[in-house]
Amino acid sequence: MHQLLVKYLENKCTAHELTQVLTYLQTEGGQRHLGELMDNEINDDDIHAVEDADYEKVYDRIRNNIKQEAFQSKSATILPYKKWLSIAATISGLILLATVGLLFLYPNETVYETAYGETKSITLPDGSSVTLNANSSLLVKNDFSDQREVWLDGEAFFEVEKTKGQSDNAYVKFIVHTDRLDVEVIGTSFNVQDWKEKTQVVLASGKVKLKANGNEVLTMAPGELAEVLADDSSIQKKIVNPEVYSSWTENQLLCNDTPFKDLAKVIQRRFGKEVVFQDSTLQTLEVSGTLPLHDLALLTEILQESLFIKIQANDDTLFVSKAEK
Repeated sequence: MHQLLVKYLENKCTAHELTQVLTYLQTEGGQRHLGELMDNEINDDDIHAVEDADYEKVYDRIRNNIKQEAFQSKSATILPYKKWLSIAATISGLILLATVGLLFLYPNETVYETAYGETKSITLPDGSSVTLNANSSLLVKNDFSDQREVWLDGEAFFEVEKTKGQSDNAYVKFIVHTDRLDVEVIGTSFNVQDWKEKTQVVLASGKVKLKANGNEVLTMAPGELAEVLADDSSIQKKIVNPEVYSSWTENQLLCNDTPFKDLAKVIQRRFGKEVVFQDSTLQTLEVSGTLPLHDLALLTEILQESLFIKIQANDDTLFVSKAEK
């Protein structure tokens, strides 16, 4: 946590690291830790008061930075360190530096996150349910009365309830913000992946609108997959079996001639283990059937027996080689 706090003050946290820091800052120990760290960094030249600071403007800017930068891109952009000093000095002195995270961040939102190997079931304020996959984060607005919005970093399966607003009795849109696309629905079920190399939406039921930069891109029908790669802004769409893409919610992975190199990506995201192929030909091995995702040891055992390979674990790496005859 000390290293993460240093990165936080240097504006170098990733979105996942930022959620860890902010959760930590909501504890008494976390606030004390931040205060001690910043006390060691502060010198007299850094401290200067700013006259007539606009507290509300500062507050809104920080909250918007967190929502838009941390959960729609993959890095967190926070006010520069010296600006924090001047703002804190203006408001009520440097003592507030120890509670910066608690005072300014997430006043109207809740952040859920999962570690490697962990999934989480979430019930939203409108009764909709979300299953959050491993190594993922979800920011949720607490007020769902007239606008339902969440920000996803990672993967989640959504089952959205139809909800009418309090003002005009019309159905309230449900919007999932991701790095490359916004997913807009009324009531439906769908799976969203938002990883570094791609953003992917698979619709199980209902209807979904995809938007980029505020403009409608396309409307999806059940059984369709839409995908945007990091190096290509165009949307690729195809027909798929939605159960294959949501099977992880049952701690299973449905495979149908799935290349081992694709399975390796699932293992890395789910368990935080990098897969290294000591023979490049092993990447093309195809896997079929249902694999367990609740136990890495069991998963690797099944793969070894079915593919006649050897998988050796070393810290955060799995080395894959041909089995000895």
